[in-house]
Amino acid sequence: MRRIQEICEHIVGFPPALFAGRGIFQYNFGIVPYRKPITVVIGKPIRVEKIENPTSEDILSMHKKYKEALQELYDEHNPKYGNPDVKLLIE
Repeated sequence: MRRIQEICEHIVGFPPALFAGRGIFQYNFGIVPYRKPITVVIGKPIRVEKIENPTSEDILSMHKKYKEALQELYDEHNPKYGNPDVKLLIE
């Protein structure tokens, strides 16, 4: 399949995307995604004061608050809904 993608890329300039999934009326082959549960967790709001011309320090401070809140949310809910062995990495 990779070879076919490379040939198509050479001809048209981009490789075609290959989809794998289930069908609409049958579950053996198709492009509809497989059924998987999705869990969405919503955290508490982060208070933000409106600043007309924020400085880089203001932006970095808010980004730090966001990362901390995201880490807390992940640490709280990952053992229940996710995989406890997977750690959150924010770069």
